[in-house]
Amino acid sequence: MKRLLRHPLLTGALLVVLTLGTLAPPPAAAITFGEEEELSAEILRIIFKRMQVVEDPYITGYVNRVGRRILAVMPQQPFRYRFYVINQDMYNAFATPAGHIFLYSGL
Repeated sequence: MKRLLRHPLLTGALLVVLTLGTLAPPPAAAITFGEEEELSAEILRIIFKRMQVVEDPYITGYVNRVGRRILAVMPQQPFRYRFYVINQDMYNAFATPAGHIFLYSGL
């Protein structure tokens, strides 16, 4: 877990995930914010059931601080972003609808 705090790829991974989400044009038949929140809630239930999400306040606090610094220079977004760490030693990250961003502890 300590590698997570020292690894410089964390900032890069967060930046890529957040930036890619703003580059794509909205589809013609986009879902509503309410529908996106509902979809996200269902996905979150699955993630928290099947994956080990880190709850260490030191690690989650660090990831959230880095994420907030990146968000501070981005245009206003319709959702409150939330950052999570999955305890799995691999280089990966993903985002769900409604601003939930997951980083793997391998980053």
